[in-house]
Amino acid sequence: ELCAVTTSPILPILMSSLFANVPQAPADPLLSISGRFKTDTRTEKFDLGIGVLRRTDATAHEFETVLEAAKQVPPSCYYPHPGGDDTFVALQAELVFGSKPPARVTGVQTVGGSGALRVCAELLVSQGVTTMLIPDPSWANHKPLLEGGGLKIGEYAYFDQATHTVDIEGMLSAIKAAPGGTAVMLQVAAHNPTGVDVTDEQWDRVLELFKARTDLFPVFDSAYQGLARGLEEDVYVVRKFLEAGLEFALCSSCSKNFGLY
Repeated sequence: ELCAVTTSPILPILMSSLFANVPQAPADPLLSISGRFKTDTRTEKFDLGIGVLRRTDATAHEFETVLEAAKQVPPSCYYPHPGGDDTFVALQAELVFGSKPPARVTGVQTVGGSGALRVCAELLVSQGVTTMLIPDPSWANHKPLLEGGGLKIGEYAYFDQATHTVDIEGMLSAIKAAPGGTAVMLQVAAHNPTGVDVTDEQWDRVLELFKARTDLFPVFDSAYQGLARGLEEDVYVVRKFLEAGLEFALCSSCSKNFGLY
């Protein structure tokens, strides 16, 4: 999709452009790494700064299963309803939840994980949620994406710099202290940017906290299912929350595990 705007060369004479005061977007820290990579003269360098699977010759890796599936799925130009392709939504739900989910689970197709996050943010805001806590640190684009959807963003402790492990006590303490009505983002697996994940035992403690604090709303961000421990293991916490009957939102992306970049 494309959204394009133009400005007129005669506007400075008559009036200022509508876009004259659009602020300069801050530099993307991930893209700045790529810039430094390009100017690095060392021949043994390898770019892992952007989330694209690569071969040792630096070309993008494409999964054989995905290439084979693409041959079997005929291209379609039909325009689905606003919720997207129903078959995709149903199959993706089975991939995440392990089987056909109960009727209380509903889903829509979005444009990638970023689209899911933005749609989720706007949905929460429409229902009166004003604030979301995200881990410290988190993916660089989480904050602008969610703020753009109308949420105020706070942080909870996540990474212990001294031990390079999850600061589970700090995490639980911060979530427990959150005001009622707060949404809390939980990265499911392959935490971005640290790569340090909550263990199953720690997830059980997180679950117990949300059972006690049903006035908080968990939002799971699952961008790497299958790329940390495995397809089943990486969504352990999501399935546990479903089994417990808790209400939550899940933003699930196929961009990485299908190699669709």
